Amino acid sequence: MTYSWATLALSDGTEQFQWDAVVGFTTAPLPYIVLGHSSCLRYFNVTFFGDERETEIQKGLAFPVS
Repeated sequence: MTYSWATLALSDGTEQFQWDAVVGFTTAPLPYIVLGHSSCLRYFNVTFFGDERETEIQKGLAFPVS
């Protein structure tokens, strides 16, 4: 696995949230995309609506201040 700094961003076309994080790259065949807790999900409050196949994401208190 290789690690590097990257700027990550989430946007819905209206709002955009951006932060720097260390990300890992691998050639291993993963069956799904991994979105890590330490680089993304710890900054947001996420609600999954399984029946509707929708996700609601709101900026949390841990989001880094620019």
